Amino acid sequence: MAKRMTKQAVQAIEQEIRELTEKRLHLIEAVREAASEGDLSENAGLDTAKRLLALTEARLKFLKEQLLDVEVVEWEGQVDTVDVGVILTLEDLSNGTILKVRIADSLEGPSSDGVLTATPDSPVGKALLGKKVGDEVRIQNRQGIRHWKIVALSTTASAEQMATDRETNERATPDDPLPDTSRLI
Repeated sequence: MAKRMTKQAVQAIEQEIRELTEKRLHLIEAVREAASEGDLSENAGLDTAKRLLALTEARLKFLKEQLLDVEVVEWEGQVDTVDVGVILTLEDLSNGTILKVRIADSLEGPSSDGVLTATPDSPVGKALLGKKVGDEVRIQNRQGIRHWKIVALSTTASAEQMATDRETNERATPDDPLPDTSRLI
């Protein structure tokens, strides 16, 4: 099954691949230089360069594999259902807390715009995928089951919305299933 990602996510991964490819070339040269310094048995520079090269090559391989089977999701206009790339506005039915959540692949990482990120495979993502505005969802976390209502769907957030979202999400209560704006959920 193809991994679903936004066009922006694919472009970010492609950019990281380009940067790592350039870094890899520099590390290969660093390994050559360190190896030419003489005694290979006690050459900390060589060991370090080799480790960095191995880590870089592993990350490159991982990213390239992720792009082998990817379906690019692009949205134009208003969306009707929750899917990858969609930003939801959720209302906690028990206390009225409002949160913004973006459904995105884990490779996209957390957003810097104040919108929380839920992966499609996370419990939160699974509970939300395919839902529509007005739908109520039950999401279980360590503190119990929370009841949320989807009040809006969009594909973009304006600068004004992002500032408001950042403030709103930072005030989320500790027992929310979506409390931390700095990580994926």
